[in-house]
Amino acid sequence: MDFGLGAIGDPTENFILFVMSENEQASEDFTGDGATKKFTLTGDVLRVIGATVGGTATTAYTVDGNDVTFTNAPANNAAVKITYLVDQHPSN
Repeated sequence: MDFGLGAIGDPTENFILFVMSENEQASEDFTGDGATKKFTLTGDVLRVIGATVGGTATTAYTVDGNDVTFTNAPANNAAVKITYLVDQHPSN
């Protein structure tokens, strides 16, 4: 994870120190079976940012929490990859 460090204010007086971080990306791989449409992610999902089926990007899915449901079930043996931003501060 990359961090940026900065300060605001006159260093001889009170000043504010802040740390900025980028959200970490993660991905999970699945294999289609021709019938299953819903795949459940195991990580702390902040937001799904992409999916591929058989190596081709698709937007034909919906997201509900950690569940990603494709409009059509990925074909049998199709490689499914779902990429998401990791929630750095999960509420669980």
